[in-house]
Amino acid sequence: MSGQFEEPMKLFQNSQGTTGIVVLCIFFGAMLTWVGFALMSYLRTRRLEKLPAITGSPNTLLDQVCSLAGLGISDRHLLKKVAFRMKLPQPTSILLSPALLLQAAKTWKQTHRFSPTQNWGINRLDHIARQVFGKPLSDLT
Repeated sequence: MSGQFEEPMKLFQNSQGTTGIVVLCIFFGAMLTWVGFALMSYLRTRRLEKLPAITGSPNTLLDQVCSLAGLGISDRHLLKKVAFRMKLPQPTSILLSPALLLQAAKTWKQTHRFSPTQNWGINRLDHIARQVFGKPLSDLT
């Protein structure tokens, strides 16, 4: 019986051991990424909770205003993203003033360096300006 255990055990002595290390690294990398996204979501929620109280739900109000203005789902999504970047508690507030809509376009342009994404956002904001104010984004002052 002692002959079986004479050779010291090596945990990673062949190519299967190397494959195991790679799989473990991928697993722990995925777990670390998941924890990072969960932490970012938690911090975002805490930041939004610290903002001043608003009458009504921001999403409900945005849905109602966008329905009245004839704006679609992609416009709502864009307004939510821009409001978050502008640190506005209410995405609908962007639709109240042409100056805020221009500021939203500047914020979008500054925060998105990838050309197709930047152009998509600017085109959608131009569409919103035409729907809400009856003028293109370039004519708003």
